[in-house]
Amino acid sequence: MLQISRLFIYPIKSCAGTEVSELTLDAWGAVGDRRFVLADAQGQFLTQRQLPRMQRIQPRWQGNDLHVTCAGHADLLVPAAAGVGECLVQVWKDSVAAQDCGDAAATWFSTVLGVSCRLLRLPQQRFPAALQRRVNPKYTEQDNWLSFADGFPLLLVNQSSLDALGQALGR
Repeated sequence: MLQISRLFIYPIKSCAGTEVSELTLDAWGAVGDRRFVLADAQGQFLTQRQLPRMQRIQPRWQGNDLHVTCAGHADLLVPAAAGVGECLVQVWKDSVAAQDCGDAAATWFSTVLGVSCRLLRLPQQRFPAALQRRVNPKYTEQDNWLSFADGFPLLLVNQSSLDALGQALGR
């Protein structure tokens, strides 16, 4: 019998995850998961693949607000109503509608990461289908959507695979 041992959400794509006891799902996947993304001045999303220090950023939901911490820096609170304007962000091959979370968040993340960037969020209201990310129709029905996750609304890994990876890495 299969058993789920741990659940995580990643409020900001490519930053540290938060362990949760349960998931609620909506049209984009797990509620609160990858609803924010960091982007450079050209609107290209940022990832730990380029900036490994993103893993030090700890986002946590505090009610509907996002509380963000990173050792050596003052905390940041991103209010639920944060959003100073709509923009587009490039996530892999998709150009996606987003809302900019403002200058205070941009300054905080730029300081922490040492690169100029903006915090963007998935718009809280519905937006045109052309500006949403769809799950690849090769794998699912046409109208399944993504937040800022890489390819699918939910990603699963089994313990055997993690153990094999750990053994291969010597950890």
